[in-house]
Amino acid sequence: MSASMGLPGTGKTYLAIALELKAVSLGYGILVTTVNRMLKDLYISRAGNSYQQKLKKIRQCGLVDFR
Repeated sequence: MSASMGLPGTGKTYLAIALELKAVSLGYGILVTTVNRMLKDLYISRAGNSYQQKLKKIRQCGLVDFR
């Protein structure tokens, strides 16, 4: 787990995209979302009985990028 915080213009997004491109080139899946969106999707999936499927899909990703 890693978090990237810092001043604007210091290359955080550039570094994140570079890591994502490397992960894709190595065959990993990537999920780009916001924490709010992920929690909302998980909440909705519980109501629709697809919660376990949603969790499985998230676990299969090699990298999750919360923007």
